[in-house]
Amino acid sequence: MGFVTGLIVVLLGIIIVQNASHYDTKPFSFKERPALVGSLTPNDKLDNARLLFGNTLHGPESIVYVNDAIYVTDSTGIIKIVNEEIVKKVPVCPDKVCGRPLGMRHYKDESFIFADSTLGIVLVDMNSEKFEILLPASRVVDGRRINFADDFDFVDEDVIVFSDATSWDMARFANSLIELNGDGRLIAFNLKTKQAKVLAEGFQFANGVQRHPDGESLLITETGAAKITRLFFTGAKQGLRETFVDNLPCFPDNIRSNLRGTFFVACAISRVPTHFSLMDFLAPYPSLRKFFLQMIPESQGTHLFLGLAPKYGIFLEVNPEGDIVNSWHNPKGNVNLISQVTETPHAIYIGSYAHEFLAVIDK
Repeated sequence: MGFVTGLIVVLLGIIIVQNASHYDTKPFSFKERPALVGSLTPNDKLDNARLLFGNTLHGPESIVYVNDAIYVTDSTGIIKIVNEEIVKKVPVCPDKVCGRPLGMRHYKDESFIFADSTLGIVLVDMNSEKFEILLPASRVVDGRRINFADDFDFVDEDVIVFSDATSWDMARFANSLIELNGDGRLIAFNLKTKQAKVLAEGFQFANGVQRHPDGESLLITETGAAKITRLFFTGAKQGLRETFVDNLPCFPDNIRSNLRGTFFVACAISRVPTHFSLMDFLAPYPSLRKFFLQMIPESQGTHLFLGLAPKYGIFLEVNPEGDIVNSWHNPKGNVNLISQVTETPHAIYIGSYAHEFLAVIDK
């Protein structure tokens, strides 16, 4: 071993020892990635998607269809689209601190509630362009502040359940996916009483939330674990947690009911067997993951992570029994890093947390 090489090894060893407690990496491994056969057979259904509002939208994360209008959350706020034209933008910057709206649902009339990774749970009225922070991110729930409100769904007219994705912030979300310490939570929040409580924890980056049609359970996408978990919030199985879909061909983002009686699962990053998957490669080696996290500046980790993401777009259709029944592929990779898929009577809209356009597949 040369002097320079030996010195580098010694310095890296010092860095690892000094920062050993900064990251909580644990052993973790994925199953062999699923073969692209049957309902996962590659196709070009996404290749011909129309790309709208290029360089106008900035990470269109969540999409809601109400009364022939499309409402989108992006890094600038809430955007209303009618007949493929942007008709209104409502910025979300209380007290000069701008939020980052993520998962959104229609509340009533022209009001919407969205999870904001910076602000918490927020209500916006698109008519008056006013908003109200219903549950601030500073609130401590069961011993920990709300750190990364990501997505939610209603369990009844007064109560929502939202994902608190990770103890990392959004600018460093990739650190959570590499660390894999299972610090995601699911929190119930009563809109009237303002009471909040943790329903479940230990998720690998708790992301999308969707109520199951049984009315007794919720589906939660665990981005870091490449799976969907089912949690029963009421009924005979109350409190039970079970795997709904395991070993997905991607790391999932939002999940939404569609007009087919099934669910669309957005794929934040694909993990198809034909392309290299950084997370699959690193997962079994906690020391290597810790080394990776320590050597890459935290401010640059997400950029590097996304830069290494496979250039392959995919989203899935899953039935209420947890079977993948269909998939849409974009081998070209121009429509990838998908955050949500929303169906309307006329089209399927595809959002992305990283792109600057909205993709649409006409029916």
